[in-house]
Amino acid sequence: MKVNSLNTVLLILIISFSAFAQKTKKEKRDKYIGKKTFFGIAISPTIPTNFIQKNDNQKFTDSSEYQVNLAAGYVFGMEIRHNFSRRISMQTGINFIRRNYDAYAILQTKETVISVTDTTYKTINDTSQQRLKFIAYEVPIIVHGFVRLSKEIYMDIGGGIGIEFYPSDIYVNRFYGQRKSWVIPGLLFNIGWEYRNENIGIIHFGASYKMHFTDIIHTVYTNKYGRRIDYIDASGNYFAINLKYYFYSKRR
Repeated sequence: MKVNSLNTVLLILIISFSAFAQKTKKEKRDKYIGKKTFFGIAISPTIPTNFIQKNDNQKFTDSSEYQVNLAAGYVFGMEIRHNFSRRISMQTGINFIRRNYDAYAILQTKETVISVTDTTYKTINDTSQQRLKFIAYEVPIIVHGFVRLSKEIYMDIGGGIGIEFYPSDIYVNRFYGQRKSWVIPGLLFNIGWEYRNENIGIIHFGASYKMHFTDIIHTVYTNKYGRRIDYIDASGNYFAINLKYYFYSKRR
């Protein structure tokens, strides 16, 4: 009887110790994943959109037609993210942004044709088309909120600001693009899903929208003699598909 009682007590102690050890291990793991600073890389193809603000611009006169349309581009950068908990984080870093603007222009000129019997005028269409590659460097500051969907999968929404710096103006064969300012802030909105694993890291997939309150580039079209014919101010708003990876550092 005493032997059975002793075995029962030992079994209860072993089960309790095992449960405590597993709980302690889980708490350490949750603390490791929840509160930590991570370094990551991100790449995002951008898609032009006329949502909220128009990105396709056209101007017509009696003798010319001028268009500037935002095309697809990309964003590439390095990020630093700090998790205050499993549900709240803040992200910053530096991104390289390449926006592409397709510029198209038609200039109508009249050429005098003199013959022996008459003088006539011939209309000539002078057509030009170029791609303006506009570069910016961005410092984002975004706060994310997370909802846990399963053991290792989370959904997040976030918002913040993205401060863009424009290093230079651009010129491509009769088209000139001048930055409206050397620095312009904008709003950033994010939604996404991520997989968190202590051994693999964080894999994030989502979408974002970048919105400026003002135009960011002043474009000018000139004739073959360098005289300004027309101009268009263009915005730089876009949707982006985000793919990010955050490294986990080894615990010491």
